[in-house]
This record gives sequence, C-alpha cells and structure tokens, in this order.
Amino acid sequence: AAKPKTLKELQREMEREMARQDVTIVRLGDASIASPFTCRQTSIFPTTKIVQQGRCTLVTMMQIFKIQALSCLTLAYCLSALYLDGVKLGDQQLMLSGVFSAILFLLLSHAKPLDTLAPNRPPSTICCLYMTLTVAGQFGLHMNLLFSAIALARPHLKAAWVCSPESELSVSNKADGIPAPPS
Repeated sequence: AAKPKTLKELQREMEREMARQDVTIVRLGDASIASPFTCRQTSIFPTTKIVQQGRCTLVTMMQIFKIQALSCLTLAYCLSALYLDGVKLGDQQLMLSGVFSAILFLLLSHAKPLDTLAPNRPPSTICCLYMTLTVAGQFGLHMNLLFSAIALARPHLKAAWVCSPESELSVSNKADGIPAPPS
C-alpha cells in the first residue's frame, strides 16, 4: 500500500507546481481590480472612495430588496382581498404596477455616495434583524392602510364589477375587471 504523503511533501510538491506555472505580475499603473490600491498618491483617498462606492451600492441594493419584499407582500394581500370580493385586476393594471416598480428601481440605481464616510457600517447581509424589523414594520403600516382602504371602498363596490372566480374577462372590459356577459 502507498504511504500517505506528509504535510511537508505536499507543500514541496505545491511549490514545484507553482514554480512551473507562468505567473502574471501586475505592475504599478496596470488596470486591474487592485488598481485603486496601487495608486501613486501618498494619501488613502482612493481607498475611501472605494469604500464609499461599496457602501452606496450595498445600501441601494438593500433598499431595492425592501421595496421588492413590501411590493410582493402588499400585492399578494390586495389580490387575495379583491378576489374574495369578486374583483379581478386586468392585465393592464398589473403591467402598470410592474412598470412603476421598475421605474422606482431605475431611479434608485442613480444613487450617489455620501461625501464623507458614515461612522456606522451598514448591515453586511439582508438576513439580519434590522432588515427584518424594518420590512415587518413597514408591512404592518401598509396592512393597516390597506384594511382601511378596503373597508372604505367596500360600500362603493358596484355589482357590475363583481364576478365569479371561474368567469372569463371580456377583451373590451379586461382593464376594468368586468366579467364577460354570459353566452
């Protein structure tokens, strides 16, 4: 049976393999991922700019995740509440909601970093207590407003808007959520 290699033998073997490979050396001034850290200036200004850009990106992405989570939760409630009342949303209404969300995300993508670094670091993950509590708090506020809005709108619901879950929507009335007349 072959004797297992010792740690020293494995290390020597790796060193010989690395010596055989062609190593690319990044020279000062070359464009690379490390280029901001190889700046010829004597200050740490480029490094702080990278940290500012990274924090801006992180906070923007967290905000997008929060908006997406709230949008999904509130839309799910709205659709189920309307369905229980017999109202169906049309394709154009749902498309308009999606386009509005996309425009919000586009506007958020133009965020700029602060001029100075904040003393507190942003959360490093979206699965943290801060993110969970803020989404839960905002969802609670949204639900309270949705309960109130539905309670205020229910007396004004017209019978022509109500349809059974199995009914088809007519082409002319899809945007209004009005069912097709029985044939």
